[in-house]
Amino acid sequence: MRIFFYFLIAFFFIGCANTVEDVKPAEPPVTEKVTKAPELKQVQVEEKTKVQELQPLAIAKAEITKVEAVKIPNVKTTHALRVKSMKIKSSPLKYVSKDLSKTDDIISELPQNSSNISEVVQFDNENFDEVVDIFINNCKSATTRKMYGSLCDSALHVSDKKVFIKKNFKLYKIVDNQKDEGVLTGYYEPELHGSLTKHDKYIYPIYQKPVNMGVESAVLNTETNSSTIQNSSRADFNNLNNPALCYVDNKIDEFFLEIQGSGRVNLDTNKTLYVGYNGTNGQKYTSIGKYLIAKGYMSQDHMSLQDIKAWAHKNPDKIDSVLNQNARVVFFKKRDNTNVTGSLGIPLTPMRSVAVDSAYVPLGSMLLIDAQDYKHSIKNIVFAQDRGAAIKSAVRADLFTGYGKEALAIAGNLKAKLKMWIFLPKVQMQ
Repeated sequence: MRIFFYFLIAFFFIGCANTVEDVKPAEPPVTEKVTKAPELKQVQVEEKTKVQELQPLAIAKAEITKVEAVKIPNVKTTHALRVKSMKIKSSPLKYVSKDLSKTDDIISELPQNSSNISEVVQFDNENFDEVVDIFINNCKSATTRKMYGSLCDSALHVSDKKVFIKKNFKLYKIVDNQKDEGVLTGYYEPELHGSLTKHDKYIYPIYQKPVNMGVESAVLNTETNSSTIQNSSRADFNNLNNPALCYVDNKIDEFFLEIQGSGRVNLDTNKTLYVGYNGTNGQKYTSIGKYLIAKGYMSQDHMSLQDIKAWAHKNPDKIDSVLNQNARVVFFKKRDNTNVTGSLGIPLTPMRSVAVDSAYVPLGSMLLIDAQDYKHSIKNIVFAQDRGAAIKSAVRADLFTGYGKEALAIAGNLKAKLKMWIFLPKVQMQ
């Protein structure tokens, strides 16, 4: 009987040993999660993995039972996806990964079926002729071409643009610290009234970049002024005798021109001066909206661009102290092109161009946004063509609404809950 008992114990350990895979678990452990698609249509979402500080890499073929994270030798805290029964030539993240290094789980993949885009994108309501035309124009940027490769050339010869999008791209939801909801705001091209010379009511300068200030340097050093611009606040900036591109008649309008980054100045000579962003004094951007709320001047419920302008009109004695909370001063240059151009170097398209935090979302990428608030319902394919000082975090975008009163009305009141996806080329199968 004792011999039989020992035989059973030996048989048990041999059986257990045969069930253990000869693969070490990934370090650190990776938490699987389920990401819900937008609420407009239910999408069945499969298991997915956290993507940690991805670097450009190629993924070897793997045949395992589920999506998991696998440690890549000799690369610190870098993990790649290994997908069941798929022979993959390269990772769809091999380009964008270097721009997504600030978060552990910036994207998550939708189900691996051919209809996943159809289940999220409102194909009946989308203008794919416009989308593909903008995509082609976007490909004039080397950054975009590096991301989308041969698709930039293929887009030139498609007959059915809807099919082109469905067949060649996959959607990945953008998340930030495991949260898939952020904020969408708007910006526009403002219109101001001014003069090339300082006189009468035209007394508020739109500054040029100082002549001796380099592209990256923030130091001004001339015979008459050796001050360091980086140490200069908005309050004393006028004392530095910096050159002005022109002068306008409203300091609030000039301030919001700095926030928007570009605009038009209708001169007293009946001509229009188009101005664009040309650097800053290097100071940190500070939101005056938060300051107005903290001081009790305004409430969170009434904090639009229009509300701030109305408050300033009623409180002229407090305007300077409020504006001076933002020490950053923006410099401008004359724009030859009447179209507003973003950081990507591509002219912006109203309701199709967004500013993003390029530390997370690559410039040049094609995105899907789904934003809802009590005034707005926006679900568009858009393009990351600009940056913004106030645009920080992964699920965050600023929608360019265009020029004119309607654009101002939309941008000034837009603050909606946002979900965002990125379109990447489909994985190439062997």
